[in-house]
Amino acid sequence: MNKTLIAMAVAGVMAAPMAAQADATVYGKIHVSIDSGDTGGADATSTIGDLGDKASGLFWQSNSGRIGFKGSEDLGGGLKAIWQFESNASFGSGSNSWGQRNSYLGLSGGWGTVVGGRHDTPHKTMGRWFDLFGDQVGDSRNIIQYAGGLIGDELGTTNWDSRPGNVVAYTTPTFGGGFDVRVAYVLDDAVEDSTALSAYGRWKTGNWLVGLAYETQDTGATGPDTSSSATSMRAGVQWNPGAWKLNAFYQTTADNGGASGFDFAALGLGAGFKMGKNFLKAQYYMTDNDFLGASNTDAATLAVGWDYNMSKRTTAYIAYATTDNDDFAYNCADAGGHGGEVCGRALTTNTEFGQDPSVISVGMIHKF
Repeated sequence: MNKTLIAMAVAGVMAAPMAAQADATVYGKIHVSIDSGDTGGADATSTIGDLGDKASGLFWQSNSGRIGFKGSEDLGGGLKAIWQFESNASFGSGSNSWGQRNSYLGLSGGWGTVVGGRHDTPHKTMGRWFDLFGDQVGDSRNIIQYAGGLIGDELGTTNWDSRPGNVVAYTTPTFGGGFDVRVAYVLDDAVEDSTALSAYGRWKTGNWLVGLAYETQDTGATGPDTSSSATSMRAGVQWNPGAWKLNAFYQTTADNGGASGFDFAALGLGAGFKMGKNFLKAQYYMTDNDFLGASNTDAATLAVGWDYNMSKRTTAYIAYATTDNDDFAYNCADAGGHGGEVCGRALTTNTEFGQDPSVISVGMIHKF
C-alpha cells in the first residue's frame, strides 16, 4: 500500500511540469531537392554568384528547412500569452541559424493579436498566398523580391520580402464575413532611419481570396542610412473553382532602394489543377521596369511543376523554371527560398547581364 502511494506521488510530481508545458508544440519542415541547371551563358562555365564552373552539375539543396517551438498560456478573461521561436535548419547543405525565422512574444484575445520580435512583413506574407512554387525553383521572388532589371539587386537593394527584427505587429480578428487586417512597424535598432511600415488587408470566403498590401521603407532598413524612402503595393486574387486554383498578382514599386525614379512593376499569373494526390501547376511572372528611362531591363520567369502528395505531411515534386532576361536585366530562376546554386546573386562583370538561367528540380518536402 505504502509503495503504491509513493509511486503515485512520484508520478504526480513528474507530471506537474509536463502538464504546465502541454501546450508547447515542436514543429518544422524538411525540404530537400536535387537540382540541375544552366546559367544561360555562352558556355557551361559562365560564372554567376558562387556557382563558378559547376553550372552543368547536379546539386543537393536544402530549401528553407526549419524547426520551431510555439505555445500559449491562458491568462484568463479570454486573454492568452503566445510565443514562437523558429530557426533555420540545414539538411545536408546551407547553414543553420538560431531564432532567425519568425520568433516573437505576444498577446491574443477577442480584440485581435499583437506580437513583438522577428517576423515576416505583412507585405511579404501577402505575396506568399499567390505563389504556386514557394521555396521551389520558379518561386515568384525571383521577380518580385528585389528591383530586378538593371544590374539586378545591386542598385536599389530594398528587399520587399523581408523578415526584419524589431517588429511590432497587430492582426485584427476576422470580421465582416471574412476580412482581416495586419499592420506591422519596424522600429529603429542602432541605425537611424531604419524604420518600415507594412500592412495587408485580406478577404477570404468560399472559393475566393483577395489580398492588398502596402509597405514603405526608409532605406536604412535595408541599405545605407539616408532620409529617402521606397514604397511598394501588391494586389492579388485567387479563385478555387473545384479542382482548380487560379492566381493573379500585381506589384508596383516606387523609388526602389531610395533612388528617385527607380520604379518597377510585376505581373504574375498561375494555375493549378488537382487530380487525386497529384497537383499540376504552372505560373508566369514578368516585370515592367522604369529605371530612369533605361530600356532592356525587364525579365520574365516561367515555371511548370508536378506535386505528388504522398500523405498529408509529405510531398514529392518535380519542377522546371527558366528566366528570360533583357540585355540589362539579371533575375534568377531558383532564388527566393530555394538553394540558389545555379543562379547566385553576387555580380562580377556585366557579361552576366542578359543571361537566361534555367533549372530542373526533383525534391521532397516533409512537415512535422
